[in-house]
Amino acid sequence: MKPSVLKSSTNSCNWALIGVAGVCLLLATTLGIGCASLSIPPVMSYEAAKAEVTKRGPLVTKPIEQRENYLPGKSQVVDVGTPAPYKGIVIDQDKAAYYIAVKAERDRRLQELEAARTKAAIQQLIADSTIDHLKAKALSQNTWWEQNKGLVGFGIGTTVGMAIIVGLLYGLTRGNGVSTTTTNTHILVPVR
Repeated sequence: MKPSVLKSSTNSCNWALIGVAGVCLLLATTLGIGCASLSIPPVMSYEAAKAEVTKRGPLVTKPIEQRENYLPGKSQVVDVGTPAPYKGIVIDQDKAAYYIAVKAERDRRLQELEAARTKAAIQQLIADSTIDHLKAKALSQNTWWEQNKGLVGFGIGTTVGMAIIVGLLYGLTRGNGVSTTTTNTHILVPVR
């Protein structure tokens, strides 16, 4: 009869313990990195800024005839040398065409000015929103927790992992301690 040697199954338990400890370490580190921080306002989009500026109304004042509600007068063609049948200012055809062209040019420039001021107001809202976002982000990263949460998570993960390993080894060895004589025991079993 030849005796066969069976090794104890402590080798596979060691790998299981290392795996459990590694998972605990990763979980604790992830917990430390992913903890909630101060709320950071988002940067305002172009559409949101445009809607905000549109709510404010026109940025350029209306022409005086619209602000004062002047009613346009009646115009009547009068030949040179005939008496005017009405009260008012008599101007010639060239001067009337000139004033119409001046009014049209003024209205066009007022529209361009309104568009430029709207664009500038939108850009200013986006810039202010970006500044607020960056200030909040800087303040949220300036706390003790934000600066040290990775280290704290690593420390907690290491502590929890080591506690699990010690607890499992204590349970496996039934409180006798771990030594080479208890973990590398060979059992001689007779073979038939």
